[in-house]
Amino acid sequence: MARLRKKRETTLDDEPLVVAMGEEESSVVRVLRLLRPDGGTIVVTLPNVIGAEEYFDRVRSWFATQSDELALLEVGDPLARSKRELEAFAHESNAAALAPPAKAELRLEVDEWDFPRENARPPVQGTDYPIVSSISRRAISSLVLSASSDLDVFEATERGLMFVHQDTPAVGQVMLRPLGEAQAAIPTHGLLIEQIEEIRRSVPAWSPLDEDTLEIMLSHAANNSPDEDGFWTLYMDQILDARGLIQKSRSGLAKAGYRADDRSEAIKSIARLDSAWVRVYRPDNPGNAETEDFVRVFLIAEVRNRSNRLARIRYRPGTWCDLDDARMRSPRKVLEYDPYREAVEKHLARYFLQRADETDEAGMMVRTVEELCVRGGIAIDRSNPKRARTRLTQALDRLVLDGTIVRWTYADDPKQLPRRGYLERWLGFRIRVVLGSHTWKPHDETLSCGFRPKRVKTAEATR
Repeated sequence: MARLRKKRETTLDDEPLVVAMGEEESSVVRVLRLLRPDGGTIVVTLPNVIGAEEYFDRVRSWFATQSDELALLEVGDPLARSKRELEAFAHESNAAALAPPAKAELRLEVDEWDFPRENARPPVQGTDYPIVSSISRRAISSLVLSASSDLDVFEATERGLMFVHQDTPAVGQVMLRPLGEAQAAIPTHGLLIEQIEEIRRSVPAWSPLDEDTLEIMLSHAANNSPDEDGFWTLYMDQILDARGLIQKSRSGLAKAGYRADDRSEAIKSIARLDSAWVRVYRPDNPGNAETEDFVRVFLIAEVRNRSNRLARIRYRPGTWCDLDDARMRSPRKVLEYDPYREAVEKHLARYFLQRADETDEAGMMVRTVEELCVRGGIAIDRSNPKRARTRLTQALDRLVLDGTIVRWTYADDPKQLPRRGYLERWLGFRIRVVLGSHTWKPHDETLSCGFRPKRVKTAEATR
């Protein structure tokens, strides 16, 4: 008999377990649990008789050959695959090859955390999503930008590899510690030189993809209340869907799953965020730097794997983040940009949105070309300055097209540039950028996770 049972916890081991079940304590049975990619667990219960192990081997082989793909009519049911497999296996158990050596029981168990709550909203819903723009958040953006271009700014300390982000009126610091450190770890624990060097070697792996993952996790927490234990549950498919990735499909079938490389990159991104600690202090108050200690970017309570791939995480943002600060909205397109080929667009979009409160009453800010090239990660080739000019223009035009900014114009006349030898003069040119009014909402000027610069009176001041 096959049936569905809800269960809060299921073992992650697919080996048979010997457990006591039934009315009599001497009634010993064998239990095989097979975790399925859709989150269900097929449970096969069999008396501990001769031939039980060989039967379990045949059961494993049968389920291992089942297709990962869903028929079109099955897409709306998150447990469609497990239910189909359970029914098919129960039917084929009458055949000699799958006949059990004794009466067997089949059932489908579901961990209560394995699927989103009925009232839970996706982490990114619609065309935009909430973002946090505190100094701590800006410090992470600066770290990502520097990771690919300037490793010398990362300083080795006894506690970890340190990155400093200079801002106004406070300083943001990000400290990187070993990957996979325990939940109970404290940032005062000293590290060995070998550990610091291993962390330094891992720095170039940081990319705009890590900011995508960070913003999806924060958006999910801002859009939903936590579970009863104070943690949020987020599923790998939700992360990949928020980035606009397309699932594999074949003719006549739908949604066969995301690429293994996309899942692998997301897993590594979560691990990097788990290794990061942040703090903010005011440089005009020396004592503040000693009393403000580092806190985790995220506290990861659980990482759940199914069929050798990440299925979900349970996490909580660190105390650096006040979710009430997530009042600005970023176009979803920012998440959908390719984190490598369109990194410039991601960097500039986040630079503008994180500083939306620095615009004037018309929503305008003014920056020099050099500043925008630095903030966008645009390399300056002095032998071919046209390349940087073309790339900056391309990125700003794309941000207008996708709604991150309303428009941009030169405050200085580009026609005044000579045909040759114009690089230094062009880098000093100013650019006006206008942000849409929908990207900024009033908020407190100070936050529990840092300090917020005051809204400027004029757009002509540059940072």
